[in-house]
Amino acid sequence: MPVIIDHVVKIPKELHGEIVELIRQVMACDEADFSTFQIYDEANEVLHLIAQVGFDDEFILYFKEVVPFDGSSCGRAIGRGIPIVIWDTNEDDAFTPHMEMIT
Repeated sequence: MPVIIDHVVKIPKELHGEIVELIRQVMACDEADFSTFQIYDEANEVLHLIAQVGFDDEFILYFKEVVPFDGSSCGRAIGRGIPIVIWDTNEDDAFTPHMEMIT
């Protein structure tokens, strides 16, 4: 069940529904089980989780806001300005601080 994330970034519920539908379409193309939609707040250098499909509440709260270079793929992507893929979180030293969240 998609969840509306409540924080400083406010979006209309109708738009949230459209975002979730977009997430579902992308997930279908990639045959993915999980996905998020985030917006970068350049003024505060924070990536805000706006919508998601498939993640549990604990994950949502943990990654609700991501900062550059925090070790997560999203944090590294906004910090470096390029896409980041973590093929195996068990082998990625930078992801170590987040391992407890996904295991």
